[in-house]
Formats: sequence, structure tokens, C-alpha cells
Amino acid sequence: MGRNVVTDLRIFQETCNDIRNNESLVQEACSRSLSESQQKLEETQQELAHSNQLLQEAIAEEMRRLAIMQECEAEVQAAAAGLPETAGWYADAQRRLAIATAEYEKAVAHRMLMEQRVALAEQCVSMASKMVETLITKYNYGQNQISHYSSEGINRLSQADRATTEYVYETVNIANANVTTHQSTDAKVQYNVYSENLGKEVVCLGSVPGQHEAQAGRPFSGQSGKNLEVILSNLNYNGKPLSRAKVSIDNSWDSPLWMGEHGVTEAPLKQVCSDSNLSRLNNEIGKNTKIVIAFGDNAYAAAEALKAKYNLKFAIIKTDHPSMAHINRTYKSLKATEQERNLDRLSQMADNIKKSSGGLLT
Repeated sequence: MGRNVVTDLRIFQETCNDIRNNESLVQEACSRSLSESQQKLEETQQELAHSNQLLQEAIAEEMRRLAIMQECEAEVQAAAAGLPETAGWYADAQRRLAIATAEYEKAVAHRMLMEQRVALAEQCVSMASKMVETLITKYNYGQNQISHYSSEGINRLSQADRATTEYVYETVNIANANVTTHQSTDAKVQYNVYSENLGKEVVCLGSVPGQHEAQAGRPFSGQSGKNLEVILSNLNYNGKPLSRAKVSIDNSWDSPLWMGEHGVTEAPLKQVCSDSNLSRLNNEIGKNTKIVIAFGDNAYAAAEALKAKYNLKFAIIKTDHPSMAHINRTYKSLKATEQERNLDRLSQMADNIKKSSGGLLT
């Protein structure tokens, strides 16, 4: 009975996560569309500015050609009023006037084309501006609708989640489970709510156990645990692929915290870096550790403080928390399906870990 309840509980929570992920994807698509329309507006505005510049140049050229033509007309009139021996001068003046007139007419035609170009550019700017205004209106309305329906759905699921959680705690007492032995295919892995498989050279250090961990009685449970497994499958250490069974898992703070129960999701940094907590971490991961992958700011701060206090030599790689909310905000993907996008984002996260490792992880 207890096992079925835990399964149902995870369904509630995973559905909430799916709603949040879908909301994030829709917001991302809306933002991308709005960004593209704003880019088009900027491009049309740049084209209008360029067209205006060309028009000003065309007007200046027209004025220059007009001045030349007027000078030639004056020469023709002066030559016509002269003596008979100025006949050659008169003919030359008429020739130059004809050339100047033709050049002036070309300048006028060019200026008229530039005026048409400016007019078209102004129309494009107007259309692009209206498109941006329309998309902003639709975007704001859509975001309000999405947030409303998402919040309503999440609230209903959260109520069911809380009721189920209370039942689980009353009947199965999962949150206070003692250290359990998990039999895998190649070794026995001991874990509790905040640490697992201690003594490995590579350590994955989280910030704090949450509600999933409290319910499962082991660290990195739920979707974050699945994401961690995908990330590790993209990493190699000493030429061999990593997996959850091949790394140690620990948390910068050992007591579970989550918003619905405690009002916070992180322990204060002062507590994380306290002597007693650093002593715990030193006992758990101070020996044998070569690499600490710190998932989140608190984990990174704890790893740095631990290394400095006990003069340890391990390398620290800082990365994001492996929850879908953090990953969706940090990494973008244009893959076709949601599953492909999630795998692509996790692969990007693994690539960043490799780059930050200085060659220790490949």
C-alpha cells in the first residue's frame, strides 16, 4: 500500500513540473516570436535611416548639378551677347550646358527614387511597429492566461500533493527513513536523504535535499535525479563513462527543505559554511575526492569553504542546479519534441561542465 501511495505522490509532483515546463516552453516561443518582430522593426528603422541619408545625399547632388547647369546657362548668355569672334566659345558653352542639363535631370530622377525609397521604408516601419504592438498585446494577454491556468492547475495538484504527503508521513514515515542499502547489479550502494555512495573520486554536490528527497529517502530524487543521470552519461573520467553508481553524491546542507513546508528552498549561507557543517562534509567527501561538481551557488560556496578550511586539493566545477526550471532558463534548444529539447539542454549542460573541468572530464 505504501509503495502505491509514493507512486501516486510522484505523479502529482511530476505533473506540476510538466505544467511548469510547458508554461516555460510557451513563454519561450512567445518571447522568441516577439523578439523576432522587434528585430524586424529595428531592421526597418535602420533601413529608413539609411534611406534618409541617401535622400539627403541625392538632394545635395541635385543642388550641385543645378548650380553647374546655371553657371553654364550664364556662360551661354554671355557668349551669345559677345562679338562674332566669340562664336566658338558660344558653341562650347552650349555643349557644356547640354551635358550639365542632362546630369541635373539624372540627379532629379535619382532624388525622386530616393524619396520613393524613404516612403516605402516609412511604410515598413509603420507596419513593423503595428506588428510589435499587436504581438505585445497578444503576448501579455497570453502570459496572463497561461499563468492563470497554470497556477490554477498547480494549486489543485498541490492540494492533492499535500494531502497525499500527510498520508504518506502518517502511514509509511518515509521522510525519517534510516540509512538504506540499495542492491545494484555491480555493488551495494548505501544512501540516506542527503548523501549516497561516499568515497568516490568524483563528487556531485547539491545544495540541499528537497521534498522529493525527503519522500524517497535518498538524494537527487525525482526529475532532478533523472537529469543528473543524463548529465553523468555525457561525461567521462579517466577515459571511462560516469554514472550515478560511479560518483559520490552529497549536499551542502543535510536537512531537507522545501517551500511548502519550510518557506525556503535553501539553507542560509552562514549555516552552510559553519564549522560543524564543514566538518561533516570533510568527514564525508574530504578524502579520496579529486573533483567536486557543485550544482548551485550554495554547493559551490560550501566546496570552496571546505577546500580552504582543510587545505584539500580537489578541483571544483561550478554548474547550475539540475532541475528543469533552472535548465530551461539557462539553455535553449530548437529540437522538435519536448523530450529532444530536454536531452539537448542536458547535453549542453554536460558540455559546459567539461569545458569548466580543464580537461579532467571529457
